[in-house]
Amino acid sequence: MTDDSVKMSAKSTPTDPLAVFSLLLAAFLLLPAVAPAYVLPGKQVLALMEEKHSVPQSLEVRQVVSQLPLDGAPRLAASLRETLHFHFPDRFRADTSGEDYQRISIRTPQDRLVVVNGQIRTGPPERFEAYTEILLKHTRAAMSDYLLQMGVDLDVTSLGRFEDDYCFVIGAAYPDQSRAQLWIQKDTFRPLRLMLPPSTLEPQAGPLEVRFLDWGQIEGAVYPMLIQIYRKHQLFREMRVENLRADTVQDPVLFDTAALRATLPMWVPESVLSPAAPNLTPPTTPPPPGEQPL
Repeated sequence: MTDDSVKMSAKSTPTDPLAVFSLLLAAFLLLPAVAPAYVLPGKQVLALMEEKHSVPQSLEVRQVVSQLPLDGAPRLAASLRETLHFHFPDRFRADTSGEDYQRISIRTPQDRLVVVNGQIRTGPPERFEAYTEILLKHTRAAMSDYLLQMGVDLDVTSLGRFEDDYCFVIGAAYPDQSRAQLWIQKDTFRPLRLMLPPSTLEPQAGPLEVRFLDWGQIEGAVYPMLIQIYRKHQLFREMRVENLRADTVQDPVLFDTAALRATLPMWVPESVLSPAAPNLTPPTTPPPPGEQPL
């Protein structure tokens, strides 16, 4: 090759910045589009959650419940002791006690009963008790039905991160926190967060969040040793497990709501008491902070 041809070749190379930019842009436009990462559908995540976790016939949990002040309320923090009885797949009982306070909550497929200080309470369940439903329902069908009741859209799933955990977010496109959603740890398929928007019955109560933390294992069963409940993004209630026993023998009487209903009176709110009915008296012990509606 002669020197003249080398010079001609050098001159043919475009040195104009605009020409170089045009070539790079054309090359970029010809690249194939990058497809978004595949995320497992919500129902498949729930199926894997069921598959990866064995469930005992029964579970007994003894825990300490701390009720914390909220929104600058003057009330003091309360400490309660609680025993939970899980009889899988569909029976649950909680016995809660504190100073001058006793509460029994029972759920079966046929009935739901709440007794406070020896009197039957009526009304919708406390929202914070949703955490027990997440722990009780271990089949995909049961969990799917419950999440749909709570407003979780099973057709929406995304990937999210909470602290050091990567999770499947069922019900919302991460980082949207305005919709009802359940977070499942990507590696362990254990529930990590349940997030619910404000209730239509009590919108002033704000959003509710449950965190399932410090999972422990005993006799093949896994359970969160620390559960935190946030209301309006503030820590409101905390449960720390002291003792956990699997496959305990449970007396059927524990879940016999009919027997309790036959022996206990109904609670009558003070607002409906009439001066003409002096025999009807309201309970002398007001409910503790935990009985205030969420």
